[in-house]
Amino acid sequence: MRLQVKLSLAGLLLGACSLVLIQAQAQAQDATGVRALLAPVQEAVLAGEIAARIDSMPLDAGERFRKGDVLVSFDCAVYRAALAEARAAQKAAEVTLENARELAKLNSGSILASALAEAELERAKARVDASRIPVERCVIRAPFGGLVVARKAQPHESVTAGQPLLAVLDDTNPEIRLVVPSAWLRWLKPNTPFTLLIDETGQKYQARLTRIGARVDPVSQTIEVFGGFPAKPKDLVTGMSGTASFEKMP
Repeated sequence: MRLQVKLSLAGLLLGACSLVLIQAQAQAQDATGVRALLAPVQEAVLAGEIAARIDSMPLDAGERFRKGDVLVSFDCAVYRAALAEARAAQKAAEVTLENARELAKLNSGSILASALAEAELERAKARVDASRIPVERCVIRAPFGGLVVARKAQPHESVTAGQPLLAVLDDTNPEIRLVVPSAWLRWLKPNTPFTLLIDETGQKYQARLTRIGARVDPVSQTIEVFGGFPAKPKDLVTGMSGTASFEKMP
């Protein structure tokens, strides 16, 4: 009798486990989830194009700026002096050419002298243009609105051309990056809706697929896809991660 009871209980437990397994499999067929990362649409590491001493760098990590704001300015006294010298040389060349032409009109000057004066003026103009370039690069302006990520140099430091100075990003509306199985391409299309559960906030957000990557990784058989929010949720920050859940299409 006891053996029969035990067998009956075992059968019930086995049946219950089978039912749970069947339900879990059904749920797995209805919805699929993958890890997701919030990334900025634009980010850059700004570098100077001249060798100079940093005069000011008004913003630090976490501070916000608008497009066109001055992020870095250099001490450019030497470059400005070179530009002033080039402009003075251009003015002298203009006077010399004018004088050569007047003498030519009076038959007191040669055609060669006028031609040489013209060539010297063109050379002086080229020197002005070359001297103006570093002066124009004495400030670095924000290429877009956003936040400072990190300083890579400090005010009063002397830096070389091309040295990284400031890391910035555009946090207007972060992009959602996901890597999904390439088999999903059978039903995954741009504008496909999905739900994103963010680890850091514990909240769910509605999003949509915006575009699909250009190639499948043949080794892992995955492809990168991208999504976005209708409008940026205020509590999200780039770098957060979570799980994206898709309702599997037929």
